[in-house]
Amino acid sequence: MLRINFLLLCVFLTPVFSFAEDVTLIVETITCDHPRADLSDKKLVIPESLAHIKDKLEDLHFKNFNLDSAQSVVLPMQEKRKLTLSNGDDLELEMLYFEDQRVGLWINWHDTSGMQLLDTRMHFDASEIMITGAECEENKGKMLAVRVVPNEVK
Repeated sequence: MLRINFLLLCVFLTPVFSFAEDVTLIVETITCDHPRADLSDKKLVIPESLAHIKDKLEDLHFKNFNLDSAQSVVLPMQEKRKLTLSNGDDLELEMLYFEDQRVGLWINWHDTSGMQLLDTRMHFDASEIMITGAECEENKGKMLAVRVVPNEVK
């Protein structure tokens, strides 16, 4: 009887995490320009290809947005991967965790000259698209819109 109780205790004390062994990261690269001094100025140029994140773009201080590319990469958990974007910029990525519909992602972003644009850890809900970016030239910016899609558990 003691042995059965011990097994039951072990089963109930074992933490339960549901996460995939790897995920697919969808990365959209966006360029933006023409800063706006007043966020109440809603005269923005947002192409239809960015309509799914329009509400997020409206909160930024630029007027014009352009989708440069959309790429995807499979990221195994806690392994670094490099992704070269269509404009030549490099991303180094690591999926830190995907648990309870929360995502932890490390991004190290370098432009074509090798200058670091961003080195950050992001923590967000798996259901949302996270936007991050940097001003790269006077009156211009580069952004990444990232979304995580869990792959089926193997």
